[in-house]
Amino acid sequence: MKRRTLIMNTGALGAVALAPLAAQSESDQVGTIPLTRRYQIDSEHVGDRFEITIAEPFPIIPGLPEPENCNILYALDAPFTGGAVIAVTRHNPSIPGFPVPHVLPPTIVVNIGYPIKTVSDFHEYITFKRNRDLVPPDEPVGEVIRALNEKEIVPRADQFLKFMEEELDPFVREQTSHAGPQKAALMGHSYGGLFATFAFEQQSSAFDHYLIFSPGFVEPQSPLLARIVNAQPDSFEGRVYMSMAQHEEAYTDTYGGNLGISFHKLAAALNPHRHSGLQIMTNVVPHETHGGIPYADMLPGMRWLFETPESQAAETLMQWASSRTRRPEHA
Repeated sequence: MKRRTLIMNTGALGAVALAPLAAQSESDQVGTIPLTRRYQIDSEHVGDRFEITIAEPFPIIPGLPEPENCNILYALDAPFTGGAVIAVTRHNPSIPGFPVPHVLPPTIVVNIGYPIKTVSDFHEYITFKRNRDLVPPDEPVGEVIRALNEKEIVPRADQFLKFMEEELDPFVREQTSHAGPQKAALMGHSYGGLFATFAFEQQSSAFDHYLIFSPGFVEPQSPLLARIVNAQPDSFEGRVYMSMAQHEEAYTDTYGGNLGISFHKLAAALNPHRHSGLQIMTNVVPHETHGGIPYADMLPGMRWLFETPESQAAETLMQWASSRTRRPEHA
């Protein structure tokens, strides 16, 4: 990883960095998310440049302590879901000294994308780069994707995984003082979900929590799915939340029903009775579609992956309330 360039700092944690703004034409203005840092990183493993956004948690109320030992969540497909992931983690945070069920612990969000300045850049990302990087080497590329792309797609998810493990994760941990020593979480949708499934199957050294939405098994025959189905007992460990949309079930026309069929095969194969170190939750979201599933199920998935169990949180809340209840003084 030769080049690691901070291209925009939209505010340091605890204070907003203000600087004079040069006059820009409307077409030159770039939208940013407050209190994030954006980097361009050249990967030796992939041979391409990535754009990374790091959004760290911060005290949302003045006077609260700085978050520490935070989880890191790597989110794929930044041009699509990047802003939503940051908003969900920042809008549902736990507050020290005020325990409430269903909140999220402080989380460092790392959005992974590519430099995109023009519509042509976006088209190259959606038709070529994400398919090159997110599809495992032996996995078939969908017919629709092949038809849209003039370039030959040679899937290289193995190299992209090495980039994340050996280049990106060490770099991110150097940039923050809030991260805990625990392994990170990985979130992906569609081909991003396929990549997250691949990283899980490989038992990646960087991740042990996975948020997988509608994994992109677009063809009926999948070597990756076959490896998981035929794996020896206790081959897998980690915590996995996996969901799909109702409109991806076998009876639908979404990729001929292949997404739904493969989802249920995958869920059946990842049985904690066969893999004792595995915790898994699956969900089929009613009335949802392939494009809507990450937005509809992102918060429930994060809650299951990260939050304090509801019973423990409710008990803690009662203890907190009891400790602050004034008792009448007796004469």
